[in-house]
Amino acid sequence: MQPLPPTPCSDARTVFLVNQISRHGHLDLYARLYSACLLELGYRVVLIAQHESGVREWLVAKCGDRIDDFIFLARSELEVAPPCVAEVITEPIPPLLSRLRRVWRKEGGRGLALRMYLHGRKYYHWSRRPLDVAGAFLRRFLAPSGISFVSVVEELGIAERRLGVRPALVFFLYLDMMIDDRKGCRYLARHLAAPWAGILFHPRKFRGHHGVRPERYFGRGNARGAAFLDPDCVRRYAKIFPALRFGALPDVTDASTLPGDSLLVTRLRELAGDRTVVLLVGSLTPDKGVMQFINVIRRADPGRFFFAIVGEVFWESFGRQEQELRRFAENPPENCLVRPGYIEDEREFNAVIAASDILYAVYPDVSGSSNTMTKAATFQRPVIVSDRYLMGERVSRYDIGAAVKSGDIDQIIAALELLRQRNRDEFGFAAYRRDHSIDALKAELAKLLERWLPARQPAG
Repeated sequence: MQPLPPTPCSDARTVFLVNQISRHGHLDLYARLYSACLLELGYRVVLIAQHESGVREWLVAKCGDRIDDFIFLARSELEVAPPCVAEVITEPIPPLLSRLRRVWRKEGGRGLALRMYLHGRKYYHWSRRPLDVAGAFLRRFLAPSGISFVSVVEELGIAERRLGVRPALVFFLYLDMMIDDRKGCRYLARHLAAPWAGILFHPRKFRGHHGVRPERYFGRGNARGAAFLDPDCVRRYAKIFPALRFGALPDVTDASTLPGDSLLVTRLRELAGDRTVVLLVGSLTPDKGVMQFINVIRRADPGRFFFAIVGEVFWESFGRQEQELRRFAENPPENCLVRPGYIEDEREFNAVIAASDILYAVYPDVSGSSNTMTKAATFQRPVIVSDRYLMGERVSRYDIGAAVKSGDIDQIIAALELLRQRNRDEFGFAAYRRDHSIDALKAELAKLLERWLPARQPAG
């Protein structure tokens, strides 16, 4: 661990930034960007994560004059055994009747029936014996998954005692991972003395979804609010929790790339040749429209288009389609590159995007934002998305690609052809970059901090 500062941190200036996941997805990038913004706003930042992932070196290059106000604490150094990234924290399964009542209160009978149907169709073959299907479903569904507030709050307590400071605010970078069971929420309220807020990427009360209850942890007394990437959620949550403060933040990114081509980029360019490269990249689950993308690949002209699927594949989430997906990945057609697995270096991730021509993000059921759109605007690559929800609205409003009807393969291929022929100077990339820039994030984050911490603000 790096040497601690010689004088205690001032409570009113210190923010504990909690990154529950590291070396996966964009959370390391968000940790860097939010740390930089908080430092530039005048706060002292204590980043708590499992892996340092080069954040200190990155911050030295970006805001070297403020680096003395940054401290990194590894969760393994906080004496509480943290869950690894792939670990699932489970609680003892409560009595069936009690659990069913909880589900009933959350989603009602309609939601319960829909949940059972979707889980059964997704994970189990209905041709199996009914009792086997029911048992497998109950084992999966009745045990909540995610990270317990108990373990995280204990780690925060150790960090406070080690640094000799109580933070002005605890900011969770990924509230989605937190289990909102009653036990954990009570522990959060009773043992975390500092106020807290965070980012909720996939809120339950998203647009068009009226039957579910909101996250239970917002009812705790030390909650201050949350930030969303979808502005529509602000109004919904402010109505439910009028004492809390909610706001929308831009979905930001970093444009750093590797100094030279990686093996993956070199291979992609060699295989594609002069063809237009259409890229599906990121964590790959059914809601990303992977199987639909495969159908597009099979129907598109292999002489004009080359396709790439790059990212960690969550095979089991595809249920009965898993074997079909595995067969395709093991033996893709000539006009397709499949590279399963995480890209741990964000610079290589960016380099793969820069080596493509069109980004594919036709996600059938994703209602919120996607960092893919910010990447598209940053690297001036048009993006094709579903015409539903926030992504469709933004792509159409900013004119950074095409919004199509999910499931309509002919329309998707036609849109790819139009994007292939269109000059990049005609797109509205500049406006999107401006509204989702680091400066925009810093301005919006400062407004939220003023509402969460009204007593005293540091000089920015």
